[in-house]
Amino acid sequence: MKNDSQLSIKISLGILLLVHVSGLIGILSPYSDWFLSYTPLNLLITAAILIYDFGKPTKKVIAFLLGSYAVGFLAEYLGVNFGILFGDYAYGQTLGPKILGVPLVIGANWFVVMFAAASIANLTRLHVGFKIALGAALATFLDFFIEPVAMRYDFWDWQNHIVPMSNYVGWFFISALLIALFYALKLEAKSKLPIYIYIIQLGFFVGLFAAISFDK
Repeated sequence: MKNDSQLSIKISLGILLLVHVSGLIGILSPYSDWFLSYTPLNLLITAAILIYDFGKPTKKVIAFLLGSYAVGFLAEYLGVNFGILFGDYAYGQTLGPKILGVPLVIGANWFVVMFAAASIANLTRLHVGFKIALGAALATFLDFFIEPVAMRYDFWDWQNHIVPMSNYVGWFFISALLIALFYALKLEAKSKLPIYIYIIQLGFFVGLFAAISFDK
């Protein structure tokens, strides 16, 4: 049984690496538009693999998935339409179909990032309050590299093409709220896969961030 679990993790990790490495190379190639069109699928694959890692998802996992999606979508709705929490920004076309100005897939991204960041923080022996703060900081750190990439490739764009400090404050606040939900539900990762997901996503966006910076 243990060997089956390890094999499953290796297969999942292989798929994640294939999707992200090919995406990174493809976005930096002359065929970037084609690869960018599959960004929503990339997000959904990552979320599906994270859920699959639990085997049969429990009520707690489903509750966190729905909670992350709902809170993330609401936060994005308030941001896009009223400039609340994050600042003034608007989504482009890369992330696919939108409702009320917010891509349907964005809630899945909140779920993945929050679960991964919370899982890393949970490796420590800190008090739960410090774990929440650490997880929120890890999520916000990832967003620091996402923002320039998002503007470059039409994920979303900010007023005057400047990312306001309110974005990072908002990210930290929403992340802390969702990670607090993670601990309130007493969730735990079944394997190290969520940690690998964070590392892979960080490497993906750092790679694109570096390419953009070098290209300036």
